[in-house]
Amino acid sequence: MACDSKPKSVFENMSDAELQNRAMEANRLKSKKEKIQIQQYAEQMNWPIQVTGTGVSYWVYAVNDTTQKFAIPGQIAEVNMVISLLNGDTCYNYINYGSEEFLIERDNIESGLHEAIQQMRIGDKAKVILPSNLAHGVAGDRNKIPPLSSVVYDVELVGLK
Repeated sequence: MACDSKPKSVFENMSDAELQNRAMEANRLKSKKEKIQIQQYAEQMNWPIQVTGTGVSYWVYAVNDTTQKFAIPGQIAEVNMVISLLNGDTCYNYINYGSEEFLIERDNIESGLHEAIQQMRIGDKAKVILPSNLAHGVAGDRNKIPPLSSVVYDVELVGLK
């Protein structure tokens, strides 16, 4: 091999379709592994979680008032949240950062959080586990949440407007 030539990648001779199939398979395996990790975490914590069709795991552990209506798209949700990783590291705590408000189904926050909040009423508290694709994805949050991380939320729905 000459000094100025670079080694060939195993992917150079693959068609676009082959590359796409390999990427899809790698993503499928990663998602399966992450799903198992989330399930094991919930079992370890003894949380009787429910899992939505998209993969949001949640447990409403404190129900404040069953006469109130569930949060719906278009409302502004005010929440207190403690956000951590599956290893137990706390990334963000509302005690330090204050409550957060977002427009349900319309604001640019974690898509899984939009879905989870709609399982809650004012005053409810829930444990929510989002797989990376419904949380901060491939990039993480570029601060405290690493790339491709499942994220655990301890959420209290403080109010709806």
